[in-house]
Amino acid sequence: MRPAQTAGILIPSQSEKGGDMDPLETTDPDAALKHIRVNRESFRALRRIVLGPERATVFDINNDAFQIDGIGWKTEGVSRFLQGLGASFDPTQVDVPPISGDSKEFKVVKSDPWGHDRIL
Repeated sequence: MRPAQTAGILIPSQSEKGGDMDPLETTDPDAALKHIRVNRESFRALRRIVLGPERATVFDINNDAFQIDGIGWKTEGVSRFLQGLGASFDPTQVDVPPISGDSKEFKVVKSDPWGHDRIL
C-alpha cells in the first residue's frame, strides 16, 4: 500500500504505522481483555470504548482503533471487560439499549502512571 502524499509530506497508512491490529473475534470478555493486555505495546493510553450490540471498538489517545467482533453491550459479562480497561460506567445500565442509535460510548478514566511503558 502506498502512503498518501500531502504538500510534500508522506503520510503512512495505518497498517504501515502499526497502530491498528486485525480485528479479534470472540464472545468471551475475559479473552478479549487478555488479548488487549498482551498487545498493549501497540497502543498509547486508552481514551474511549464504543460498544455496539455485538461489536466493541477501543480507541487510544492517537485515535488508533482496535475492533472486537462478538462483544457488545448485549454480551453477558461486558462490565468485566469495561472495568478491566478502566472505563467509567454504571454497571446496572451497561446492558440497557441506548436511547438513540445503536452504540454506547464510555470514556477511559483510569490511567497508568506517566512513563509506565518507557524503558530507560
